[in-house]
Amino acid sequence: MAASKRVVNADVPPQWSDGWYGEEPAAKLPLEIDGELGAARLLIVGMPDAPGLQFRLGILMLGCVCRVDFTDETHLNSHAVVGDNLPRIVRGPHYHSWEQNRRFSGAWR
Repeated sequence: MAASKRVVNADVPPQWSDGWYGEEPAAKLPLEIDGELGAARLLIVGMPDAPGLQFRLGILMLGCVCRVDFTDETHLNSHAVVGDNLPRIVRGPHYHSWEQNRRFSGAWR
């Protein structure tokens, strides 16, 4: 995760598609990592019906390996385990780190 990253085609309007809940449009932009273009993507999720500015940003590599949730929502940390030292319920803006999501990333261990 510490490797240098660059969003490819950031100057081109992204292609939006239905996001997680249908009403949240999502775009996936290619990420160049240490000068190489592979399967990594920057995930951008908009929340046009939310009050104020709210969004999600994630890095996808065989799954989401880290994510910023800039929202006012409340949700369960349903995949958290005791060793994560995370609250069971999350409220408001928060960050899901690589260290917390590493076990969900398949080959990227």
